Amino acid sequence: MNKTRAKLLAPAGGPEAGYAAFRHGADAVYCGLRNFSARAEAVNFSADELRELIHFAHVQPRRREVFVTLNTLMAEAEIPQFADAICTAAECGADALIVQDLGVARLARTVAPDLPLHASTQMALHNLEGARTAQRWGFSQITLARELTFDEIRVIAAAGVPVEVFIHGALCYSYSGLCLMSAVRNGRSGNRGRCAYPCRDRYALAGSGENGLAFSMKDLALGESVRALDAMGVACLKIEGRMKSPLYVAAVTDYYRRILDDAFRSERELREAEEDLQTIFSRKWTRLHSATTHHEGVIDPHITGHRGVRIGEVDAVAARPDGVRWLRFRTSRALQLHDGIQIDLPGQDRPFGFSIAAFEAPPNRRTPVFECPAGSWVGVPLPPEAPRLPDGAAVYCASSQAVKQRFDTALPPQADRKPRIPLTMVLEISADAIRLRAQAGGLSAEASIADAYAPAKNPERNAASLAESCAKLGETGFVLASLAIDNPDGLFAPVSQINDLRRQVCARLSDDLAAVSARRHAEASATAAARPPRVPAATPPRWSVRTDRPECLDGIDDADEVVLDLGPASDADILRAADRVGRGRVRLALPLIVRAWERDALCARIASFAAQGFSRWLATNSDAWALAPEGHDLEADWTLSAWNSEAIEEWLDRGASGVTLSPETTRDDAEALVRTWGDIATVILHQDTPLMISEACPVSALGASCGSCGPKRGQEETRLRTTRGEDVVVTMRDCRALVTNAAPHEASAWAAPLREAGARRWRVDFCIRQYTAEGAAAIWKKLKAM
Repeated sequence: MNKTRAKLLAPAGGPEAGYAAFRHGADAVYCGLRNFSARAEAVNFSADELRELIHFAHVQPRRREVFVTLNTLMAEAEIPQFADAICTAAECGADALIVQDLGVARLARTVAPDLPLHASTQMALHNLEGARTAQRWGFSQITLARELTFDEIRVIAAAGVPVEVFIHGALCYSYSGLCLMSAVRNGRSGNRGRCAYPCRDRYALAGSGENGLAFSMKDLALGESVRALDAMGVACLKIEGRMKSPLYVAAVTDYYRRILDDAFRSERELREAEEDLQTIFSRKWTRLHSATTHHEGVIDPHITGHRGVRIGEVDAVAARPDGVRWLRFRTSRALQLHDGIQIDLPGQDRPFGFSIAAFEAPPNRRTPVFECPAGSWVGVPLPPEAPRLPDGAAVYCASSQAVKQRFDTALPPQADRKPRIPLTMVLEISADAIRLRAQAGGLSAEASIADAYAPAKNPERNAASLAESCAKLGETGFVLASLAIDNPDGLFAPVSQINDLRRQVCARLSDDLAAVSARRHAEASATAAARPPRVPAATPPRWSVRTDRPECLDGIDDADEVVLDLGPASDADILRAADRVGRGRVRLALPLIVRAWERDALCARIASFAAQGFSRWLATNSDAWALAPEGHDLEADWTLSAWNSEAIEEWLDRGASGVTLSPETTRDDAEALVRTWGDIATVILHQDTPLMISEACPVSALGASCGSCGPKRGQEETRLRTTRGEDVVVTMRDCRALVTNAAPHEASAWAAPLREAGARRWRVDFCIRQYTAEGAAAIWKKLKAM
């Protein structure tokens, strides 16, 4: 019995995983449709598959829930398709829609106003102010950033915000929703569901022999700590893994269900369950920052991908007369034929793996060995392609036949999955006609046959036969809810005629229901596409410059607006720069990340600047609507996604005075937006775009010292080089890593076509990297001259 307050929320990358999750204790699952899911490469769901899963969930003795993810950024041209997808989710009976893009949220409120909205972790909500803001904006549940400590989560949950917290699975290096690494370097946007995982690549310290998987995070595994989250009032405990197998989903769900229900009988049973999990898929485990703000050891710089559970070490490898090499080791875990083995190889990102094809038989044994007990010496043949295996290398069990047999991942019978619409029937029989009327889904249909009917020889048998014929609904999609037979004279009606009438009314109802659904989808798409034309105001061009180093603006005097970051610069330096350019031209940029321990100092700075007359702010996160003084001017930065007209209208309705297009936006998408919003949307022409923002230090993960600590304190930039010779730069700010390309983002080639399309607002950024006044002035002058 589920004794917890928190719901256990499991991933469903496809139908098999969804049913496996419910079978093994999930209270809810989250899944995506075939389009517009942040896991585009998962199997995902067709509309029929989604409808079946939701039906199955809702008819369980303890009702379960299905949340549909529509958590990618929506391009302008995709608005009608998104409307159709929202309509599908609502029509199938989804319990909530998980979204990242406020434009999608706005569209959902139009298309399906009764469908609850959940804020995706892609919204990078990481503090109480941001969570409360999202709640005010209509989100009924907030998925918090994975980076939060338990203390931070406790404060947010105690404030009455229903929060969802990740408890297990793969970790992104960056705050989710703020990673542009794949989009910029691989042309595949993680925010559009197509991440290429460049964070799992190998990097070397430039000019050094030190190298490794600098950004490759271990897997989150909170284990028994989830009880603390349950106790503090967290609404949902979320397992990551829509790209994982149904077996993985079943095993992880079962593990946490048993923890939450206190179902493990001993510590040993708990540890055995953890080892079983690790045979399915597991990198090294970490509790991330749950207990401390900057926990070291969250990156595994040596091995990426599945590792398994360690069961021994290489004792020896010996060749037999037939040339086959045999591996010998002592196993701490029972093994079966066809179990998977992996062995660490020095300097390799991935271990060498193979399946056990045979076991070495003891002397004088004539029958094959199919299994070996824990604690025994094991001999297994290596495949021909096996590399040299060093003595003492770690041996892992990477797949287990016993574990696979322990979990049921088969689909339930079709009869248990297929949703059926309740159908009411009225059968009327008179001397000269039979009429069958039926109702389902708010629609009605009828059919009749004219003929001559005589009294039945056996009225009771005739009545039973009529009822039986009406109930034969088979694969129609209907289930008989009630049947009334009006046959006062006890007339006989042939079964063949009743069957024909039943087929007619069911076919008409099916066609009518399909037509209603098609009309609903068409209306949703048409409503989304039928936005009144907007003519941008004829405003003059506006040029803005942004920096977190006020001194680098000394050579720039002709900016229409100067944006100064409330970042590393002192308040005195910011005030000096503001006085030099004129305070009326200054906008202050709020920090993108504001953790609990940073809040008070930031609020004091905001209050101080507001008291000195500053009233224009650049909002980088939703928390700005709670942090900035009420009534002040807020402009949305690119991190508050404005990929489409729905999003731009939503930001304006929320009080933003303007928006900023993302560096991730394509030229075609940017042109489409500035045609309508050229007086509202700012285009960034130059920027050291933060590709990843993280609380984990990649430099120390490689065994070196970053610029924030140790003997090299003050050296802010560290270059890392990929195996392809491409450089990224890591800048550490108070133990927070900002990863940028070695070369800045330049959109100067877009300036002319965007200007022709209607762009009026331009911005040039000199942030993160160490610009000089001369260098910044030269870039500014070149861009303004275009």
